[in-house]
Amino acid sequence: RLAGLSEMLHVQNDWTIEALEATTKAYAEQLELGLGKLAQPMRAALTGTTTSPGIFDVLVLLGKEESLLRIDAQAASPDSSPRMPACAVSISPGADAVGDTPSRQANAASDAMLTPRMIKMATDLYLAGHDPRDPYVSPIYGDFRGLPPLMLTVSESEALRDDAYRVAHRARQAGVAVTLRARWNMPHVWPVFHSMLPEARQDVTEIVGFMRRHLSAPVACTRAVARTKLRLAHSG
Repeated sequence: RLAGLSEMLHVQNDWTIEALEATTKAYAEQLELGLGKLAQPMRAALTGTTTSPGIFDVLVLLGKEESLLRIDAQAASPDSSPRMPACAVSISPGADAVGDTPSRQANAASDAMLTPRMIKMATDLYLAGHDPRDPYVSPIYGDFRGLPPLMLTVSESEALRDDAYRVAHRARQAGVAVTLRARWNMPHVWPVFHSMLPEARQDVTEIVGFMRRHLSAPVACTRAVARTKLRLAHSG
C-alpha cells in the first residue's frame, strides 16, 4: 500500500494539504479502503508512532523529499517496527499519576491554573481504577533507554513542576539528551499562549529551534508551522 502511494506522491507537484489529501483519498478509493486504513501506516512511517496531528499537515511540515524518504524506507521493510521519532517535546508534562510529588502541594497557591484537587479529580477519571504506576499512564515509571533527545518546559510555580524535573532526571540517567526550559511565574503550558506572552513567543522559538536541529528537513518557522511542530512533538 505504501509503495503504491509513494509512486503517486513522487509525481505530485502540488505539495499542499488539500492536494495531498485529494491524492491520498483517490488512492484509498482505488484500493477500496477507508482513509484511516492508509493513514495509520503513513503515520508510522512519517512520525514513528500511530498518533500525530493531521497526516497531511505532517507531510507538508516534513516536505516532499523527507516525507518520501520515510515512506519509501517503511515500504521497503513493511514488517519492521516504526522508527523512533527524531526528537520529542513535552510542555508541562503530567508524568506521575500516583501524585505524591512535593510540588503538588508546595505550589498549590502559586499555580494559576491547576489545584491539587483538580489534578486528583482528572487523574482519577483518567485512571478509572487502573494501576497509577503503569508506565503507559505514568511515564515516570517507564524505561527511558533509547529515547530520542527530549525538550521539556515547566513553570517553577506550577503544581506539576516536579513531574518535569523527574522526567528529566530519569531520562538523563538513561543517557538521553535533555533540554529543560524552566521559568518562574508562568502558568501551566505557557508556551501555547504565544499570542499573549512575550516569554511564550521566545520559548516557542526555542522549541522550534530544538526541533529543527533534530529534523533533517529545513522548515520555514512561520507561526503556523511552529504550532504544527508543537502538536507533532507533544503526541509523538
